[in-house]
Amino acid sequence: MIGWGRRDRRASDAELELWQRAVSDTVPITKNIAATARKQRTNIHVSDQTAKEPALPSAGRAGRATKTQPIDRNTLTRLKRGRIEIEGRLDLHGLSASQAEKALHRFLLSSHAIGRKAVLVITGRGLNPDTNGPGILKRETPLWLDKMPEIVSSYAQADRRHGGEGALYVRLRRKKRAIPIK
Repeated sequence: MIGWGRRDRRASDAELELWQRAVSDTVPITKNIAATARKQRTNIHVSDQTAKEPALPSAGRAGRATKTQPIDRNTLTRLKRGRIEIEGRLDLHGLSASQAEKALHRFLLSSHAIGRKAVLVITGRGLNPDTNGPGILKRETPLWLDKMPEIVSSYAQADRRHGGEGALYVRLRRKKRAIPIK
């Protein structure tokens, strides 16, 4: 009986020939090609021509306080391990602060409208040459997220494999259901 864990059997000549035919036309993927293909497929790049002023959500009902909270530990662990799917990505590299803010608002509004729950915002680590502190986008993005408590539930620094210090997980609030009038 042949099982998955057995290593004491060598492949027969027929099996080796079959394997060679199966892989004869394959080409190895280099790390750079794979990373570039993934980036092109998953990231959204915003051009100057599409930067319109986003419509901000209303403040909500009077007396109702909503605030952006940090992501709880269990949810953060599930995001890092891939158990909660990251449903969208926004790459802010190369944008000015005003362009990035508009792009972020537009992305979050559209993501919320289509029912996404978790997105990744890539700011880059950046480095402010004047102060040797964090870059403008890395420093300002949390402030912009705090301005949208009706849409943004919580956010936290991403895991290293998702961008680490240069990216944020953003959890979006549930879309409000319309109540039918009877």
